[in-house]
Amino acid sequence: MKNFLCTRTDGIYSVFTAACKKNLEDRINQKLNVVFIKKQIPSLAYIVFVIKSLIFNKISRSKLIDLKYKQFRVGRYIMPTILKNYDSYFKIFSYYYEVIRNIFHAGYIVKFLEKTKNLSGAYVDHGVYINGLIIEHFIKEKKIVYSNNYPRTLFAIIPGKFSKFEDVLKIKKRDSLFYKKNTLSKNKIFSDPKTLPYMKDVNFKKIPNEINYNKFDYIIYAHSFTDAQLVYGNDGFSNVYDWLIFTINYLRKKNKSIIVKAHPNFYYPNNKKRYFDPLAYNDNLIYQKITRRYKADKSILFLDKAFSNLDFLKLLNKKKHILISHHGTSILESAYFQFKCICSKASPWETKFKVANYFSNKKNYRLLLDRSINSLEKANRKDLNNLIYELYFADFALFGKKSYFNFLRKNFNFTKPLNRKYSPIFLSKLKKMNKAKLKLILDLSKNIQLIK
Repeated sequence: MKNFLCTRTDGIYSVFTAACKKNLEDRINQKLNVVFIKKQIPSLAYIVFVIKSLIFNKISRSKLIDLKYKQFRVGRYIMPTILKNYDSYFKIFSYYYEVIRNIFHAGYIVKFLEKTKNLSGAYVDHGVYINGLIIEHFIKEKKIVYSNNYPRTLFAIIPGKFSKFEDVLKIKKRDSLFYKKNTLSKNKIFSDPKTLPYMKDVNFKKIPNEINYNKFDYIIYAHSFTDAQLVYGNDGFSNVYDWLIFTINYLRKKNKSIIVKAHPNFYYPNNKKRYFDPLAYNDNLIYQKITRRYKADKSILFLDKAFSNLDFLKLLNKKKHILISHHGTSILESAYFQFKCICSKASPWETKFKVANYFSNKKNYRLLLDRSINSLEKANRKDLNNLIYELYFADFALFGKKSYFNFLRKNFNFTKPLNRKYSPIFLSKLKKMNKAKLKLILDLSKNIQLIK
């Protein structure tokens, strides 16, 4: 019997695995056996590779991202995995400990993939971390692999033109005829941030309006420092901490004044002041460390509470302020209100969507930061509307009719985000409602986006 590899079967992942397995069984008209990767000692060749990497210092911060074993981009997937840990940023011992621990983790994944030949497909969770090695292996082996990662919902990568996972994730621009047939729905996306499930529980504070925002030149949006670094590719920065520090330092050398806006999820505690998400807690610690670093510089204003970006934009001047985000949807909100924006090509969408001024490397980034506001491009309105449609309203998007969020709403009347706070509520429903679970699996198996 052929096998179906899966990496996780707890909670909602039991549904995803079952739905993806059924989808593949229906495609090949054959039953599949579920298998898992077990911990094991890496191959001798891999151990030799690790020793050489240590001797020649190929695992340093500046070199790790380029570390490869055969066709496996080991360093590219180890880097975001270790940066979930706060200490990996600031303590050299913790950094190397996490690198070595995850190199051996990658080693037993690689050994399994090289030795196991009767795999027809796989469901892989969190492919933005070390599990991405599995996804890219299946892509190269021209076998179907399933996953779910933002900006997509549940999807299958069909063997074809892709070789890198980040290229699969990016939203592709379709032809103009498609967009003529699919108009943008009237929505509250740019009037109420809590329309988005993952923003529902953010306790937004009132933005201080006594500050003279007009005396600042640039607005920089901080991103999660610990969640899914490099998820959309490499632009010369291995993490958004390095990107933020680089941006602040470069602009201050040019004597520009700056506002740095914290991501709202940096401030996501429950009523007992404890964070549901340890990544959000670590993000807050790192952000506070950055604010202390620049405390003496009066030309930098750090906004250190959860402020609505939509309210914040009302206090800014689109003829004065240049807005910078590495890859966030704050770019779309800002562009919607006609601000000129700079962002990385390593964003959730391809650069054919002309919604910002894109940089692809540090040299290119400097050139953009050197340009005046008048020499920067505004967003193309059609591209912006089309991208908003793709991210929120297309069939497999967040509010799309074929996304798993829609089927959770229909089958379980569940409208909350699947995070640490609400997952126990959903799991309770999942255990009690067996018929609804089976229907959910069947529905999802027929509504998986095919990426070719």
